[in-house]
Amino acid sequence: MMNMHKTLAQLPKRTLIYTAVAVLLILIFIFQETADTQKNTLTVPLLAGKINQLTLKQGDQTLQIKLNPAADTAKPTAQEAAPDQASKTDRWIVGQAGYPAETDRVTHLIEAFKEIDTAEIISSRGNYEKFGLSDADKRILRISTDADETAIIALGNDAAAGNAVYGRINGKPQVVLLPKGISTYFSLDLKVFRQKNMGGVAEADVKRIEIRSPQQPTLYITRRAEPEEPSTTETTAEKEDAGSTAASDTAGKSPATSEASQTSAQPAWQARYAQSAESAQAAEFKTSTFRALFAELDSLTADGFPTATPSGSILADIRISKMDGTKTEITLWLPTKDKHYPAKLSSNKYPFLMAEWRVRRLLLNQERYFK
Repeated sequence: MMNMHKTLAQLPKRTLIYTAVAVLLILIFIFQETADTQKNTLTVPLLAGKINQLTLKQGDQTLQIKLNPAADTAKPTAQEAAPDQASKTDRWIVGQAGYPAETDRVTHLIEAFKEIDTAEIISSRGNYEKFGLSDADKRILRISTDADETAIIALGNDAAAGNAVYGRINGKPQVVLLPKGISTYFSLDLKVFRQKNMGGVAEADVKRIEIRSPQQPTLYITRRAEPEEPSTTETTAEKEDAGSTAASDTAGKSPATSEASQTSAQPAWQARYAQSAESAQAAEFKTSTFRALFAELDSLTADGFPTATPSGSILADIRISKMDGTKTEITLWLPTKDKHYPAKLSSNKYPFLMAEWRVRRLLLNQERYFK
């Protein structure tokens, strides 16, 4: 240490001054770089509580999405527990009427918000009209938690470059870049956030289906009787004879012909037109027709929602008797001007609209219902 003091004392004063100035300039440069980095980004405060409400607003329009108070939010939803399953708990509700909300879309919107950690500052001078953030143009997303926290995101135009959108955070004056996903999933259209899966019945649970129409005979759809088991007392000679007969039947046939004969088995279901099930007139339907029917029944999908309760003439009633003894009914009304059919499932209190191609699948593609 003594040697260092002696060495510094021996240096010319000019050298010491230059050295001190150089060190000072380096420190100033480091400070300015750090300050510029901090100034060009805006940190988004994290929400410690659980998000329980989203409010979307633009001008005079407002849409509110809330956690369903009737749902057990302490437990994971079906979607969280098993993402590969289509069934979901009505975890979120939307609108003043409290319609079940589309869980996926709400989740995407929340996840897009959670992606924001720090946001790049584009402008600190205002001029919000340029970025689509004027009071008339901006879209507001207010996120609330069960800890009485609130985050307010203002969304403007898409950014000139990159997968981003201009925005403001918590009322601060700076214009920043936000992930475009938060704008993509923002919508004030109630129908966009309403749940489209209205419920359904799995094929394995169906015992019988009746399609009733005011202008057509009732169509009964029932399971075919299971084929009888072969007799266990068949002799060896009979087995050998049966085997040789089968071999002679398939001899000379191409593999394609043999395969076609195997796949042309009767469908597991049969349909009959009748005034009663006992005096029915058989009708032939392809396996693919029944497959399409049960694909629709398994998950009835809304293609829209009526503005009023359906009324007027009924196209058909589909009455489903289930294996457990309960019944489910689907009511179809005559179509609207845009060729959508009002529908109502007895286990769901909300009516919905179905596209014509879906209704045709439910009615076994029978043209008589559409004349």
